[in-house]
Amino acid sequence: PPRPESVRRRQREAVLANALQPGEVDELIKCVPFFADMPARELIHLRRLAEQVSVRRYQHVVREGNLGTRANYFYIVASGELSVWTARGFSVSIARGRWFGEAALVSKYPRSHSVTARRYSTLLRFDARALRASALVGKWL
Repeated sequence: PPRPESVRRRQREAVLANALQPGEVDELIKCVPFFADMPARELIHLRRLAEQVSVRRYQHVVREGNLGTRANYFYIVASGELSVWTARGFSVSIARGRWFGEAALVSKYPRSHSVTARRYSTLLRFDARALRASALVGKWL
């Protein structure tokens, strides 16, 4: 079986091979209504806070009820398809340009839903603490 380091290296290489261009990141950020009218200078700052992450099919991105580190991220879907669902049965599929985790930008409550990749997906991930510290969230929400 492959060693964990070789698996991590292949994952990093896959992310780099599929790296989004700055213009694509800007376009995705502007899909979010509360960032849509952001001036270019602040958009550049927000882009720098974005981390591109890849998720495998059936991989959980967040789980309903999570607190702490895993609940501190806001995500925008760059490619792929994900399911957003709750233990009560609500379910919806989301794809490019949709987002989730916006509650993390303004609160520290547990996650209200679970999100699982339906197929290989690429996400933009923003650390909500870094966004709050940058004052961008307070200005645009």
